[in-house]
Amino acid sequence: MSREQLQAAMTASVRDSLRPLTTAMGIVFVILAVCSVSLGFGVWAPWLLALETASAAIAFGLRWLVGRYRVPDHLVYPMLLVIAALALVRCFGQLYVAQNPRDTMNVAILIAGTGLISLSLAWSAVIVAVAWAGWLAIAFTNPAGDEWLHFGFSLVWATALGAAVQVTRQRLQTRWLAAAAELEQHRDHLERLVEDRTRQLDASREQLRHAERLSSVGTLAAGIAHEINNPIGMILLSAEQALRMADPDSRNDALRSLLRDIVDNTKRCGRIVKNILRFARQDAAARWPDDINSVVQHAIELTQTYVARRGGVVEVELAPSLPKVKLNPVELEQVFVNLICNGVEAAEDSPHVRIRSEHVGAGVRVTVKDNGRGIPLEQRGRIFDPFYTTRHEQGGTGLGLSLAYGIVTGHGGTIRVAEAAGGGTEMIVELPGHFGESSVSSR
Repeated sequence: MSREQLQAAMTASVRDSLRPLTTAMGIVFVILAVCSVSLGFGVWAPWLLALETASAAIAFGLRWLVGRYRVPDHLVYPMLLVIAALALVRCFGQLYVAQNPRDTMNVAILIAGTGLISLSLAWSAVIVAVAWAGWLAIAFTNPAGDEWLHFGFSLVWATALGAAVQVTRQRLQTRWLAAAAELEQHRDHLERLVEDRTRQLDASREQLRHAERLSSVGTLAAGIAHEINNPIGMILLSAEQALRMADPDSRNDALRSLLRDIVDNTKRCGRIVKNILRFARQDAAARWPDDINSVVQHAIELTQTYVARRGGVVEVELAPSLPKVKLNPVELEQVFVNLICNGVEAAEDSPHVRIRSEHVGAGVRVTVKDNGRGIPLEQRGRIFDPFYTTRHEQGGTGLGLSLAYGIVTGHGGTIRVAEAAGGGTEMIVELPGHFGESSVSSR
């Protein structure tokens, strides 16, 4: 809480005290009016009765006013001064009528201490100054005596008391503001800690949910791999047999080339099936330091027929002298083949995929950018979920990116999606470098 807020709270407290204060003063004046009649003051009794009655009427009138209407902030302290002035006028009136300081001593002390109610150093000074000025005016117009001197001493003590309370209030206010500021700092620090812990907890929960989803896809992948392993073996045997039966003297080189492509890709399918089974069993594949650029180049070669059939173009920008990465080439080829195919499929016509490698920090980064429609923001958090796909009609299974995620994280890296400048999507793969002997690529 600031000093202004504290002062506003004090002003509100003073406003709340106006009604009970005027009520108490009205009751006191009524009692004094009764005493002026019952105790008898000789010729001064009617004058004193009139003075007390008028004071009581004004006090109750002020009570009705502050009770019916809300006193604005800028009028709270002037209203308090009016109440104090009423008591001072009554006090000075009795002094003038009765010529007896003793009768008004206690009231004068009460008036001098009115600063205790105001909670304001400036207004306390005004009230005390008015009390002193009134007393001095009457004292100088009347014969001096011990009683007048005693009345002056009473004002001195009342003023000292008010000053002491004001100093104490100022110190308490300063300490309270310091404590409030410290409490505010601790609260802000605690809120930041809670926010940090909440973010960490959310991230841990998301990782746990993703691990559970990968576990489920691993179970399914194992079943699928077992089912397709035999058909792949039959395709490989048939292609190899057809290649052996082909007449080597024949000029049908295109047929032999196609058969070799079938054999090569069937063997690659077999390796992928083995990797899927290994992924499902959570087995670690053999890894060794190798050049990430060669892995990317091989992935481009494996997809060039598919890209050409779709009328697409793959632009390559591979940085030289990259740190080597401890990797399994077959697994990472699968990742980049998947990203390239996804980029080609993302474009409605004239697909354009740009692949770039670079050295970042202590590792390497490979970016695969396409010119497709991009991925909506609300879908980016789910693209690595198993079986999540927006291409059901095109035969998408939603397994490619989830397997890519598992492979990249298994290599100690990260894979994420970002919106490409000018449209499209960027898939960013970052892998830690392996800084050992001969760890720099020669490409």
